[in-house]
Amino acid sequence: VLTGLGGDNDDVAAATLAVLANSCLHSKECLNEILLSKAPIEVVRRMHTYRCDARAEGSTLLALLSQDVDNRRLVCTFAGRLGDKTSTVLEALSTALCTTDNPTDAKSQVGALDARAAAASTLCQLSRYGGLAELVRVIVDGNQEIKNEAASAMAKIADEDSEKDHIVATGVVSSLLEMIIVSSTPRARLLAGRVLAKVSEPGQNEHIDDVFKRINKVCAVQPELGMSCIVPTIDILLRSLDESQRAAAAQCLTSWCMVRELAKQIWFNGAEPLIDLLLTDAKVNPDGVYYAVQAMVSLGTHEDMLE
Repeated sequence: VLTGLGGDNDDVAAATLAVLANSCLHSKECLNEILLSKAPIEVVRRMHTYRCDARAEGSTLLALLSQDVDNRRLVCTFAGRLGDKTSTVLEALSTALCTTDNPTDAKSQVGALDARAAAASTLCQLSRYGGLAELVRVIVDGNQEIKNEAASAMAKIADEDSEKDHIVATGVVSSLLEMIIVSSTPRARLLAGRVLAKVSEPGQNEHIDDVFKRINKVCAVQPELGMSCIVPTIDILLRSLDESQRAAAAQCLTSWCMVRELAKQIWFNGAEPLIDLLLTDAKVNPDGVYYAVQAMVSLGTHEDMLE
């Protein structure tokens, strides 16, 4: 196995990694044996030299080894030396996520996409061990396609109540807002909106004052852009023809309307699109209608706004 992983033949390396990944799927004993072997270290060592299909298999193997919470700390200790450089597992995953091969054949293009998706998924699993910081760096510095993969992984991290404050504290809100304003792709706006929506939602058993503090940070004016998230999010409701984007925007407003000062600003700027969503056939955009109703419920909790 180590000969296959460490050689110069990428076809052999990809096939060997596929065998290892399949073994992890089918046998807990095999997974533990691979985890304690030198194979993961060899993957980390060679990740930046592998072809895209081998990177995809290597990232998938690391993702499978990281699925068990008890294994994640061990996985983060993996490091491999190639020449005069030592590569950590986070650097290897970042390489798999950020490398742009510009492949021409369909098989290689799929391999490149698979490598990014698997690497982003693994960084998500390792969020507490530096994976979150790596995803933030990619969202700030990466190209649009790579930003999308990182934002998709960050949305999964934001499902964890304990991670919402950590995500906001990284300062990534400014870059997510930039994705909404500047990006020409619907997927980028959708993914950025989903992250903002999830970090704004109250956690289970979370004190409401802590939720309000986080929402105020999310909705603060971003100095680099000279604006907050509120108006661009309302603009999605007004202008976007994509139902999923509008639903994510309404989901953001649902949480933000809980804060009285923000609720007045949202109602002043966004009453018409919210009402427009309420009038939408629930069969056409059920999520959008649901979150529009929830936003109205949040607005109705402020007595001075009822009239």
